[in-house]
Amino acid sequence: MTSDGTERLAAAWARIDTWLGQYAPGTAALLRPGADEERIRAAEEATGRVFPPELVAWYRIHDGMEHRGEGLDHLLPNATSMLSLEELVRENAFWHRSAYSGGGVEADEEADLVRLPFAQNEDRYRGWYVDSRQEQETFGHLNSWLSGCSTDPYPGYPTWESWPLHVWAEEIAACLEQGRPLALPDGSADGRPALAPGGFLVWVDEDAPTALDGPR
Repeated sequence: MTSDGTERLAAAWARIDTWLGQYAPGTAALLRPGADEERIRAAEEATGRVFPPELVAWYRIHDGMEHRGEGLDHLLPNATSMLSLEELVRENAFWHRSAYSGGGVEADEEADLVRLPFAQNEDRYRGWYVDSRQEQETFGHLNSWLSGCSTDPYPGYPTWESWPLHVWAEEIAACLEQGRPLALPDGSADGRPALAPGGFLVWVDEDAPTALDGPR
């Protein structure tokens, strides 16, 4: 990943932080300070992989967030919370089991070795990860998982292979600023930002009541 990608990621996060500070101070207060180099390297050692540059940049900005519960820590699309480095290490180990019990879900060991999960909901039902395969052009690119569905590296969305993390962050920033639904790489929409009482950012269906609309 080029330095341009990490710079664009940082610029997108600056826009997100500015929006949160103005319109969603409750969510802004949950964000943790960035991680230092020592903590990032410790997480790499614990997972046994080199983190993609954009994921390193992500954690230098914010090392996850405090978990409020009640859906009020769902900062990211698909109603997911940011994971700290410690949580990433824990969830990485969880996904790397060849099989596990949890609602009857079966994990695919080969596919799960691809994942570096950095966001998910509280019951591990869905989340976001980046490709950890250094030998692939998609190293550091984004995708999501949904429990009970295929665990292929890019389940059902082959066009997502060209979705770098910084492009996703830029799309989130634009959604917040424009009050519009998130546009997926295949052209479909997947939820939009809204404000909950207390100044918390939440993601709702694109056809949810307009009373939940965030600022435009």
